[in-house]
Amino acid sequence: MQDVSRLHNRKDMFPDVIMQYQGQDIYAHKAILALGSPKFQEMFNNEYDEAPTRQDDLPVYRLDRHIKELQYHDVARVVKVRAQ
Repeated sequence: MQDVSRLHNRKDMFPDVIMQYQGQDIYAHKAILALGSPKFQEMFNNEYDEAPTRQDDLPVYRLDRHIKELQYHDVARVVKVRAQ
């Protein structure tokens, strides 16, 4: 079985959500993120204060309003860790 961390940020691995930070996209899987984080669960259960936009026919959640003063690669790493 393939390690789920390999699914991180891969457009070719059937992502169902885009997490966006500082204008950059992080392709991900909602179920995997929700399993690892109550905050992501709230976000995907429509308890997020901002409705997602759409891109590539996927919902896009902008993280900039909730995460401050981090570099993109740090946020991408957090999303990847939640997916493991």
